[in-house]
Order: sequence, then C-alpha cells, then structure tokens
Amino acid sequence: MLSYRIFLYLFLVPTLLQVSCGRIEENHLLDFRLYFDTKDSELKNYSEDFIRDYNEQVGFTAITWVDTPEEANSTATFSKGLFKRTTKIGLGQWVADTKSDFKLNADINHKITRTVNHSMSLEFDVDYVKDNIFSDSNSDRQAVYTLFCHEIGHGLQMSHTNDSGEVMYVSVEKGVAVDYDKYFQNVRDFFEKKR
Repeated sequence: MLSYRIFLYLFLVPTLLQVSCGRIEENHLLDFRLYFDTKDSELKNYSEDFIRDYNEQVGFTAITWVDTPEEANSTATFSKGLFKRTTKIGLGQWVADTKSDFKLNADINHKITRTVNHSMSLEFDVDYVKDNIFSDSNSDRQAVYTLFCHEIGHGLQMSHTNDSGEVMYVSVEKGVAVDYDKYFQNVRDFFEKKR
C-alpha cells in the first residue's frame, strides 16, 4: 500500500498537475494540399482554376492544388450517383490527426507539444458538377463555385448556417445572391486562429 502512495505522489500527481496546469503547447499544421481524383481533363482544369480563384479571394494560399495523390494530404473525388445515394451534391469533412510528445515522467517543467495536422476529404456529384460548369447559365456555374467553397468550408471546420445568402447555408441555391466576403473572412479567421 505504501508503494502505491509513493507512486501517486511522486509520479502520477505531478504528471496530472503538469497536464492540468496548461503546460501543453499546440501547433497546427495548415498545409492543405488538395488532389482532385479524376481522369477527366475538363474537371481537372476547372478544379485547378477554382483553387487559383479561391486563393485569390482569400488573399493567400489557403489550398494548394497538387497533381498526384502522393503529394496530397487532402482529396476531392467526383462520384457518379452521389445525389441518388445521399440526396447531397457534395460532402465535405475536416480531418485532424494529432500527435503528442507526451511522456510519463515526474519532471514538472516538461512541456508537452501536441501537433495537429489538418486535412480534408471532399466529394462531389460528378453529374451535377459537369452539368453546371459547362452550362450557358451564369447562375449554374456560380452554384458549382458556391458548392466547392461550401465543401471546403466544412474541410476548414465551418458549420451550416440558417441564412440562405451565406455560402455555408445547408443547401446550394441557384440564383440566390451569396455573401462571399463574409465566407472568405471566415476562412481568413480560421487560419489566423490556428496559427
């Protein structure tokens, strides 16, 4: 029984105090390298142009378009029948992989460093995208741009809003004026908070 108490006081308690006293340094890696998984050259070109326009709107390189899956930490796929399977034209999910240098020791001065690698996984209904990006209607093309922004927003930990005039509204509405300025400010805020 005495050895258990000694263990608690000399080892476990200092470790818990160290963690509970906020001696954790957290680093966020926000290097989004996005690979668009398609062999369709028109979709590849559109995707590359979209990322260029997206970064221009943000004001810095938020997302890097890459040519191969080996270079990527994030992926966008174009799926046949996504809408039929899920009733959604796009899906976006943020991913955070956390690594820590935590070691059980009695050194109260030890600082724990935690590294969070951020990435995202996106999926789009290929028929919806192709039907609309090559449409003569500006409203159709704008809806695809909004869809791409919306799903990347999920990849940047944004939630849905109740305002149909916002990019993160629960659905993409054709012909509705969307507040891109607010959206891109939220993107800048995300990167600022995590750095």
